[in-house]
Amino acid sequence: MQLLLVGLSHKTAPVELREQLVVPEWRLGEVLGRTCGCADVAEAGILCTCNRTEFYVVGDQPREELQRLPCRLVGLPETDGAALQACLYTLDGTAVAEHLFRVAAGLDSMVVGEAEILGQVRRAHRAAMDCGMGGPVLDRLMGQAVAVGKRVRAQTSLGVGAASVASVAMDLAAGVFPDVSRLHLVVLGAGKTAEQVVRRMRDLGGTTLLVANRTFERAEHLAQQYGGHAVRFDHVVDHLLEADVLIASTAAPHAVIGRRVLEPIMRRRGGRPLMIIDIAVPRNVEPEVAELEGVHLYNIDDLQGRVAAQVERRSDAIPAAEALVAEAVQEFDVWFTSLEAAPTIRELRDAWHAVGHAELERLLRRAPELPQRERQLVEELVRRTVNRLLHGPVTALRNPSVHDDPLSIAEVRQLLGLEPFPPQAEQ
Repeated sequence: MQLLLVGLSHKTAPVELREQLVVPEWRLGEVLGRTCGCADVAEAGILCTCNRTEFYVVGDQPREELQRLPCRLVGLPETDGAALQACLYTLDGTAVAEHLFRVAAGLDSMVVGEAEILGQVRRAHRAAMDCGMGGPVLDRLMGQAVAVGKRVRAQTSLGVGAASVASVAMDLAAGVFPDVSRLHLVVLGAGKTAEQVVRRMRDLGGTTLLVANRTFERAEHLAQQYGGHAVRFDHVVDHLLEADVLIASTAAPHAVIGRRVLEPIMRRRGGRPLMIIDIAVPRNVEPEVAELEGVHLYNIDDLQGRVAAQVERRSDAIPAAEALVAEAVQEFDVWFTSLEAAPTIRELRDAWHAVGHAELERLLRRAPELPQRERQLVEELVRRTVNRLLHGPVTALRNPSVHDDPLSIAEVRQLLGLEPFPPQAEQ
């Protein structure tokens, strides 16, 4: 069995490709359930954020099959996914653990050190286990990733004053409208990202806020927390007449603000500009909206330049965070290596104890008059002797260096007199 990863992120694919692979949290169980039809997949998990979608697999998938897995699981025809395929990266073995631990630590995020990713890894872990596609390997991998992320934030300054994509978006708006106290902000969505936007607005001194959401009660709750007002989702476009900035962050699977709807609003605004920052993936605002006069549209990828300053401020903490990640990777590698050696260790123990038991039986048949107490002592002697003899080979099999050469285990099995493993298909 191999530990495998295939995915894409903001480092390899633009938002228009990333949004094709988005798996909403409520669909994780359904999508993971489709891996049940893959005979060579024993465990599967999906980590999906606004900046990445990654499929974690334990199995014997050939690399070319692994590359096709994302499109198949999300129901995207392979003929539509050629550009997407070119953006996918694949990792195996310890490299998977190193990648996920860096992700959980915030080292691979668009905003280095951001804390949201830790909750997203937790949810990916829970979804895999709840739907029955998680197993011992993913349970250990994802559970340890969360622990590493918490350790990095507790023992380094990487997360001190950490920003988020939402706060960077609000900072962009504040840079265009220096007097934030007079800024009229409309927020589309009422989830965690929307709350980060609103909280950042308050920190900057903003006062005029409207929140719109499909569930009006959630919009009302968020607006009341920060001194704003809630509006009905289907009436939000009317409120754009007075808005300076619209920040969109709903979980809708498609655009909810289009050119056809916004065009008459922009004509009625009499030339006043409107800044729209779409930080949702999939995008909430049609790209064609940017063609309207007076509209300044930004998507999540447009914020990357602003993020560079955040990375610079945290650069001093990165080496310490990387050291904690490296320590955790080594720990996982030792565990995973011992897991790979487990069948051989089990067979070796069974074989050698079987020899010891057979010799013991032969001896006892030749000495039927031996008292019960002495028989027990002889049995204990044979058992302890076999275990002492096993100690050296078992320790060696658990050593990660034994597995550097893929032929090592097969050669060790041959030297120890065990049957060879069945031949595996070429990867």
